[in-house]
Amino acid sequence: MKLPNIGIKNSDFSRENMEKWIAEKITLFNVVESNNIRALFMPVANSEMCSLMVVQTIKQLTRFDRYKRIVIIGSACSKAATGIYLPNSNETFRNEITEFSMMLEPEIENTIKEFDLDVRIWNVSTDFIEQCDLAYNLPIIAEMTAEYMLPIIPITYSRAEKADLLKIVDLLVRNDSLIILCGGLSHSLSIQESKSLDSETISKVIALDSSIRNIQSSCYEALNSIVQLAENHYWRPRLISYQTTGSKYNIKNTAGYASVVFFNQ
Repeated sequence: MKLPNIGIKNSDFSRENMEKWIAEKITLFNVVESNNIRALFMPVANSEMCSLMVVQTIKQLTRFDRYKRIVIIGSACSKAATGIYLPNSNETFRNEITEFSMMLEPEIENTIKEFDLDVRIWNVSTDFIEQCDLAYNLPIIAEMTAEYMLPIIPITYSRAEKADLLKIVDLLVRNDSLIILCGGLSHSLSIQESKSLDSETISKVIALDSSIRNIQSSCYEALNSIVQLAENHYWRPRLISYQTTGSKYNIKNTAGYASVVFFNQ
């Protein structure tokens, strides 16, 4: 089971400790953009810094009444076959920390499966989802949205192209989904290289330029699909936070992370 990194050892990790941590940390952040938010981009919560960025990003949501479900998108586990992975809607996601419905309405799921895509659509179980990096984010997202009792639909992919992901995300948005994309920016660079490359990536996002490359983001295919969707639907992006793991002493191990909200004008 992948747990968000909140500075607590796994042996001491509990739902109660996570709830207390979120309640304490959420007070550190202000709402930067409270317009009609349609999509979020945030890091994977596998470090305490990234977990804080996840909390900060979700805090930007001040209205949940327009959403019917939350769709969380991220890369599948490294050994996964090429394809797009939908959760088994007959299952409830349940572990020692969190529990939520993954019910995707049959008509939406059937429409997705009828799309003419270049990759296969798979249905997967909770065990598969827990091997993917977005599993780190699930307990935080579920806790911060629990009072609204919205289904949370984890969708993962392996080597899928922008065009295929765009069709699916567009359908979900048109059916009142909140889209949350989990992924990082640059990795394994010096801090100077990382900041330079990340600056270019963030500039592309802000300019709604969907030509982000694989070296610029671990989820570049999905990020390009969100950026393209933003251009199609006249959404505006706003950078909420940018952080790196490096310092001036790092030679090649810096990673960059950003959180962005996309909202209706």
